[in-house]
Amino acid sequence: MRNKISISFLFCSIFLIFSCNNSNTTCENLDKGDVCVIVKNRSGKLIKSVELKHSEKPYKIENLENNQNANISYNSPGESSYQIAVIFEDGKRIKSNGSYTEGGYTMTEIIHENKIETKFGTIY
Repeated sequence: MRNKISISFLFCSIFLIFSCNNSNTTCENLDKGDVCVIVKNRSGKLIKSVELKHSEKPYKIENLENNQNANISYNSPGESSYQIAVIFEDGKRIKSNGSYTEGGYTMTEIIHENKIETKFGTIY
């Protein structure tokens, strides 16, 4: 019986380790031409939804807690742009101005209570 508990604990630990390593908070392992947008909730509020509107299709993140990060990646071999729209739990809405991107870019969108701050970087 003790052996079964130890084995179960080992498998659960391994599962948790791999789950944490594959979390949606980094821009690792992207293909050439991909854009990664890191979304950071620094608003002090729960965000009901974050929508990244891109020419190909919209991407959505739901229930982003305060101080939680998530990322969205999409393929963009050429020039493109996107805009972020946020809906807070209390119904308040804010939008970004929009950002120009090309494949290989990584962008950070920091969501505050009244604005969205954009920071630019490159992956490659």
